Amino acid sequence: MFSFSMHKMRAVTIATGAVMAAGAMWHLAASTQPATAPDVIYTAQGTFASPQLSGADLFQLAGESFKIYVTANMADAPHATGTGWAAYTDLKLQGLVGTGLDPSPVPIASSYTFMALAIGTANDALELAAPVTVIKSKVTMRATIKMPLNTFLKGWRIYPFGSKVTLAPATATASYANGTDTTTLAIASGSLTATLKK
Repeated sequence: MFSFSMHKMRAVTIATGAVMAAGAMWHLAASTQPATAPDVIYTAQGTFASPQLSGADLFQLAGESFKIYVTANMADAPHATGTGWAAYTDLKLQGLVGTGLDPSPVPIASSYTFMALAIGTANDALELAAPVTVIKSKVTMRATIKMPLNTFLKGWRIYPFGSKVTLAPATATASYANGTDTTTLAIASGSLTATLKK
């Protein structure tokens, strides 16, 4: 989906799998470095497209709204890097997701969120992965977002964006998997921002 090289994409994919399998070990390593810089809040909000792209939509997310916050610190060091990309782990995620199974949006949270930032030749890219619980069911949530070039003002470091990124079906997808089934949805419309915490 992204225009950076297959080597970078393979490395990001390997890093995603590794963090989901060994998040607790990396959490211990990350906790030894105190934050000495401001936090950056990544906020993704919008509406899932309907119908889903693939899989059985077990939580009936298609057509529903979402708002997710991921907190990172500008002093955070990446856990893995390559040419034009970096992966960060043990970030905090909070949010609300609408579901056809509940009349009110349901809260989701994770302290082991993975985020990869990558600079490509045609676009920048962001990938998120986190273990969350939705209506008492444990799933792995993932999102991939293709963004305009130079969205990352300071390379792939944790840093506020210069402007809001528009989410659309051609540029953003989300999925959730329970270990047996995977459901993938496009984002019908929405936005992604990265701003300093106030």
